[in-house]
Amino acid sequence: ISTPMWAGIIAIMDQYYGKSLGFVNPLFYKLSETKYYTNAFTEIKSGSNAGYSAGPGWNPVTGLGTPKVSNLINDTGKIMNGYGTVAVFNNTSYATDISASINVPGNNVEQFNGSTYYYLGFYENQTNYIKFGISTNSTGYYYKYSIYDNGTETRGILPGAPSAYIGIKISGAEIYFTVNNSTVKELNVPVSFSGDYHAVAGAQQDNAKINFVNISKATYSNIDITNATGRINYTGIYTSGYSNMGTDYSNITFSYNSSAKSLTAYMGKEVNKQIYGKAGAVHILYSITFGKNSTLKFSLSNGNSATYAVNGSTKFNPVSLSGGYYNISATESSGVTFYREIHVPTIRVVSVTISSSPSYYSPQYTLIVDHYFGYTSSSKTIDVYELSGNNNATINSTGYFTANASASTIGFLTLKPEKVLVDVFVSNGNATVTLNGVKTNSIGGYHFLYVTPDTTYINATDTGYTSQNQSMNLTPGQNIHISLVLSPKNSSFKAVQGTVENVQYGYGLSNVNITSDGKTIGYTNSSGQFVLFLNGTTNATFHEYLYVNNTTSISPGSSPVVYMSPASVSVLVINFKITYSLPLGFYYAFVSWDKYPSTNFAEYVVAYSNNSLMLNPHTEVISSRGTDFGFIPGLTPGKTYYVIVDAYTPSGSFVSSNEVAVHYTIISYLITLLIFAGIVAYIVFIILFFIRRKKRKKMNEEEYDYFQY
Repeated sequence: ISTPMWAGIIAIMDQYYGKSLGFVNPLFYKLSETKYYTNAFTEIKSGSNAGYSAGPGWNPVTGLGTPKVSNLINDTGKIMNGYGTVAVFNNTSYATDISASINVPGNNVEQFNGSTYYYLGFYENQTNYIKFGISTNSTGYYYKYSIYDNGTETRGILPGAPSAYIGIKISGAEIYFTVNNSTVKELNVPVSFSGDYHAVAGAQQDNAKINFVNISKATYSNIDITNATGRINYTGIYTSGYSNMGTDYSNITFSYNSSAKSLTAYMGKEVNKQIYGKAGAVHILYSITFGKNSTLKFSLSNGNSATYAVNGSTKFNPVSLSGGYYNISATESSGVTFYREIHVPTIRVVSVTISSSPSYYSPQYTLIVDHYFGYTSSSKTIDVYELSGNNNATINSTGYFTANASASTIGFLTLKPEKVLVDVFVSNGNATVTLNGVKTNSIGGYHFLYVTPDTTYINATDTGYTSQNQSMNLTPGQNIHISLVLSPKNSSFKAVQGTVENVQYGYGLSNVNITSDGKTIGYTNSSGQFVLFLNGTTNATFHEYLYVNNTTSISPGSSPVVYMSPASVSVLVINFKITYSLPLGFYYAFVSWDKYPSTNFAEYVVAYSNNSLMLNPHTEVISSRGTDFGFIPGLTPGKTYYVIVDAYTPSGSFVSSNEVAVHYTIISYLITLLIFAGIVAYIVFIILFFIRRKKRKKMNEEEYDYFQY
């Protein structure tokens, strides 16, 4: 019972998360080591079977216990959200630029490791941050940027490398991400937490399926933190873990080399500690609510009250400010004054026109301006905030293609509808159906066509029957299915309504072809029901390729139930496997396999990956059925590769071999050395051969000259 139950639970989880979770055991074991364990499972702590007893946690009798399915699904998502550690540079709340050389020397990614993200950033907390750095997983290295601001996320990835000089620069409302001093991404986006962040370096683990995976050690050197006035000297570094399980749930540790002024991230348990120096000086913080005039609320990092002034003029707190640069001062009751220069983005209100079709339908849409300002509406015009400079907008609606715009002012956006499926079932056997004059595709009694949503005209005809015409207004995002029955023009034909069912289980059989005298006279619908028009008793034969044909006598006015038996199915078992594999040289591997036994053959596809799950495999295609071996190029010495050979038929079906691991061993290295020694020996032999030949030729020439003399 438990096997199909778990299969159903995992299928629900896959559907909920919109992806395959794959082998879930490590994920559940990871969950069992967190505070969510007893929320997701009911522990079975007592009882026994032959030789084993139940107890707290995992045990061989009951495993992890009985799942609480709803909680298990939700808590699994919390685990998959990842964890990390951030190293906060004290005294950098006024910073606008951070850069450093990040070096990840080894991509030692385990099978269930997911990806590790080594980044620089500006960080308030795990819901408000700017990050940019190097992300690595089993497929390689990438540059990744992410901005998260009170629930609004902007992110992206670019081709990367294991080592680079990474930088983030904030200039007004512009954010620049740089690699080796060249801008690779520029975003115009307001940052609501700009008054309460610090410059940071961090490392984060995402999508890991086992608890606390091993990570590659990475270094952050040449760390440079600046603002408009110059370099900022950080006074200390404090590390803090983060995850959905709290600040203590992280196995990523940072250490600081004060002489080299570099950080190292590695696997360890020491988080939430001062690793260098001391806490930073008192500084002015502020929160900002954006608008045409933005509202700012100030505070001091030490929690003391103060009197605040803007450009030397005392102001109430909070204060409303338009866009621009301002000098802020905060004076405590003791008379101590602190200063800070801030930037408030210039924000204007513009009217955006939304165009969409069809004209009779007003879609509800979501509009995001400058990666931050969000709106939901169905209005044809909408007033929105946008920044000065270049602006970006994205609009989404169900049934429409996503539309993007980039301009100094976003004034107009167009939503274009995706095509919808119109499916017309006609019970008559030889009908022709058109949509807006275009003939549909057909499979049996089903006639279908993808069309752009608008007023659509449907016409169904069949010789000897009265045509039917309909019109309907199609809605974007909604497929349409209708059923039609064409009536005979000859009134002597009478209707027969019946059902075709599976003889064993009684369910209706869809799209069964009904013939008489070799001519199609009708089809069954999705419920197995059919309508025929006959002018006398007729022998009708019912055809379905997975069932045995059934010929039945049918009379006008009757309501027959026709039973069909499943046909016998022959199963062809094909033994197809990899027979031998061996690294050959330092960059190739040799693989051989059983020759595919059937002549119904198109090609072999040799797939190989450095991941046993065959993620993003490389492929080599061999078109000759008689070839039973191949060479895999581009391997990295010392790594393990996994290989599968697929034999394809012309129709696209295929048979897969077993999966084999190709890895370098002492024997393979010896064979490789012998091969290279043989090659070197052959080259030496050829060189010596030509040297001797040249000497012999010279001696012959000298002898010839002597006799001539």
